[in-house]
Amino acid sequence: MRFSFVALVLFVVAGQVFAQTTFSVLVGSNNALTFSPESVNEAKVGDIISFSFMSGSHSLTQSTFATPCQPFENGVDSGVQPVAASSSQIPQFSFQINNATRPLWFYCKTGTHCSQSGMVFAVNPTTEQPFADFKAAAVGGSGSSSASSASPTTSSSPSTASSSSTSSSTPSTSASGQSKGSSSVSPAGIAGIVVGIIGSILLLMVGLWLLRRHRIRAQRDLAAVEQQDFINGYAASLPTALDSKLREVTKARFSRTWSQYPSCYIISHSDS
Repeated sequence: MRFSFVALVLFVVAGQVFAQTTFSVLVGSNNALTFSPESVNEAKVGDIISFSFMSGSHSLTQSTFATPCQPFENGVDSGVQPVAASSSQIPQFSFQINNATRPLWFYCKTGTHCSQSGMVFAVNPTTEQPFADFKAAAVGGSGSSSASSASPTTSSSPSTASSSSTSSSTPSTSASGQSKGSSSVSPAGIAGIVVGIIGSILLLMVGLWLLRRHRIRAQRDLAAVEQQDFINGYAASLPTALDSKLREVTKARFSRTWSQYPSCYIISHSDS
């Protein structure tokens, strides 16, 4: 029973560790004013969204569904990442999902990339707030792409969305040329994976130890039962004419001797 519980805990921990997913997004791929893909669906808590800036000067800036081209105050912002045409270095930016209960909305704050070209991105859009409506609102002029810090209205505010994603957002620029479409994992994600693996190994070791202990105890209990059954059978085979007290003394002495030389009594008793 104990081993089953440990195995269940181990399975849950390992599932959480290895279920983490990294979504790779290309920004400005093929010199286009787009995020590719434009949205990520079914992202879960702990998943990482990784961005590779391929060309031009672009940013990943958090906004809201109601105001696609205006920055959300204290939201995720990579800053503008310029990439020279002859550069072999690809700037990287990533953040981790800490709250997957609401959609997250983003845009490129460079010039008119959002308001004219609809350069926007979303995480977990819903049927009530579809990505197509978000992009249409951006091109339709729902807020300019200025870098003003005007906060969104309460009704459209993502509330916990900004704090859930900014706590682990870590921009990084690659030190050497990387292949296009490469993804990066934040230090927090790496640390979580290492801790999870170590914990899983420890739980496995504890489970194996408990299983071995259970087997040893079961073998001892079985040996004790077999010993008692043999002693009772031997005592029952003694002549019925013996005095009851003498029978008990004989049985007690036989029991003490059994623990030292059980095999000889088994042989002698079976021969008789």
